[in-house]
Amino acid sequence: MIGILGGVFSPIHNGHLFLAEYVMHTLRLEKVMFLPSNKPAHKEVDVMDSIERLHMLHLAVEDNPRFFISTMEIERSGYSYTADTIRNLENPRNYCFITGADIFSTITNWQDSEYLLRNLRFAVASRPGSISLDSIAEHLPPWYRSHITSDLEDTAKSCYLIPMPELEISSTYIRNALLENRPLRYLVPDPVFFYLSEKYGIVS
Repeated sequence: MIGILGGVFSPIHNGHLFLAEYVMHTLRLEKVMFLPSNKPAHKEVDVMDSIERLHMLHLAVEDNPRFFISTMEIERSGYSYTADTIRNLENPRNYCFITGADIFSTITNWQDSEYLLRNLRFAVASRPGSISLDSIAEHLPPWYRSHITSDLEDTAKSCYLIPMPELEISSTYIRNALLENRPLRYLVPDPVFFYLSEKYGIVS
C-alpha cells in the first residue's frame, strides 16, 4: 500500500516529514506520495508560489527513497479536490490517505466525500489519548462507523486511528518568521532552511 500525504506545503516542514515517516513505519506502507495542492478548496491560507513550494518539497524528500512527489494537483488549474485526484489513480484501494483527526472529522464537507470513504483507505493520526473511535465516528455517516479501527492489523477495515507523538510545527509560523526575521532553523529540513536563508536573508 502507498500512503498519500496531501497539503499546501507552504512550506514543507519537519512535522510533515515526521508524520509521513511515522505512518509509513506503523502501517508498513511501501512508500509515501507527497501531493502538493494547487489551490486548497477548504482552506483560506496565504500560499507561496507553487514552483517555490514544489522546489522545497524536492529538497526535503530527495534523501528518502521511499518518499516521492506527485504534481497532478499543481498541474490542474483551479481548486484542488481530493476526489478528482483519487479518480485518476489506477486502483484507489491500494492507497492510504494520511491526515490528522481534526481534518478527517470534516470529511463530510469535502467534495464527493462518500466516494472517498468508499474507495480510499485513511490513516488518521493524532496525539495519544486525544481521539477515540466514538469521537471520530460521530462526525461520519452511520454506515462508515464499522470501518474504523485502532487495530492496525485489521486489514478488513478502511480507516486506521494512529496515536503518534505530537510535533507541533506551523507553516504559518514559518511564513511569518521569514517576514519578521524570527528563528526557524530545525523546523524545516536543512536543505529547505539553506534555500530560505539564501532567498530571504535569514540567519537562524
